[in-house]
Amino acid sequence: MACLVVADADYDQLEITNSSECNCSDPAYWYNELCDCDYPEATSIALVHDALPLGIWYGLVLILGAIGNSLVITVVIRYRKMRSFTNILLSSMSTADLLILLFCLPVQYCKYLSHSWIMGAFLCVAFHYVELMTMICSLMTMTTISIQRYAAVAFPMKSMSFRSKKRALKTVLVTWLFSALLAVPILFGQELEVYKTPKNVTVSWCWRRFSDHYWEKIFVLYQFVILYLGPFATTAISYLLLIQRLYFGETNSLLQENVSARSAGNANGSTAEHQQTCQAKSSQKRFCPRREQSKKVTKMLVIILLLFFVCWTPTLVDEFLVAFDYLCHTSPTTTLKYMRMIFAIMKFSNSCINPIVYAFMSNSFRTTFIIVCGPLCLKRKYSLAADSRTHNRRDSPISERSLRLHSDIRPIEVLDVVSRKQRSMKVKNAKN
Repeated sequence: MACLVVADADYDQLEITNSSECNCSDPAYWYNELCDCDYPEATSIALVHDALPLGIWYGLVLILGAIGNSLVITVVIRYRKMRSFTNILLSSMSTADLLILLFCLPVQYCKYLSHSWIMGAFLCVAFHYVELMTMICSLMTMTTISIQRYAAVAFPMKSMSFRSKKRALKTVLVTWLFSALLAVPILFGQELEVYKTPKNVTVSWCWRRFSDHYWEKIFVLYQFVILYLGPFATTAISYLLLIQRLYFGETNSLLQENVSARSAGNANGSTAEHQQTCQAKSSQKRFCPRREQSKKVTKMLVIILLLFFVCWTPTLVDEFLVAFDYLCHTSPTTTLKYMRMIFAIMKFSNSCINPIVYAFMSNSFRTTFIIVCGPLCLKRKYSLAADSRTHNRRDSPISERSLRLHSDIRPIEVLDVVSRKQRSMKVKNAKN
């Protein structure tokens, strides 16, 4: 048995008949009565060959996720033009991702570094509760966005009242409250158990233990079907209907316009047909940019949903199979050990992916990201140039006042100001 943590090494399940079968290099045998193994004195033992690469990856995920999600929240709060209904809900998702990265990821890594749970009863319960709550919040937010996007395309006039900023903030508040309530059942199943080993060593393990195994199955079904598959299926169906409207509904509407134009032309002559055709073309030109923008946003949101599905499904399926006794709760093989380690990596990596998707697929997010991060690089660049040319601070191409980005200024206008100042500086240098 190759186990990463003692919680995975359930020594009661070890089938050995004599001490010759003991392997004291394996943590699983430290607690068996037939084995003459000494539990290490240190409460936390790092397995370098596992902990080092895992720590590097988790550190990278934590840094990228913290910076990226903080940027998303900052641009939505700071820039008035970014406070659309969808963007406000995306910033709520970023808040959930930030919470799981800053709170759950360090606890998960500490769990890997120790052969027992050394973080106390509170973190044993809080870790799993926050993890489940943030997952529910992210999925409910994506479901709300998908329904709103479909309603905006299918019923544009009726849905106007539901797309206000005030309604978006209320939706965020309700989503977090429901997520907190829906995650409550895990509080009754997660507990810290303290064991006394045959060597008289006290070891604490954080288990998911309900009063009866039947309730554990009920909880896993509730988590997998109601909290995960239900919202995911609703979101997927909404996007399929939305894609059908955006891509195939457009062709049908044009055909109807051509048919109506031809019928009017046959009744009233060629002049009427020409007028109907011109009106159809002008209407198409007017709504084409908006439709193309909706297609781009829909592509981005579908990719976010698929990434969430790929990253979270393995962990939830594993818990489902464990509850129904298809897999062991322990990790008796190296395959299970590293499989579950990869599942955890995928789960936490999802929290740093979304801002990268926004930057690549959304012009508005990419522009505002540049505006927020750009001044830091520009100030550094031009301060070095000013020092080399012995110019004073007043002659630098970008002043402190021009770098104050007000929330009511459009991102593209700020970029224009920066580019104009750069061009003017080049002209001054050329004259000198």
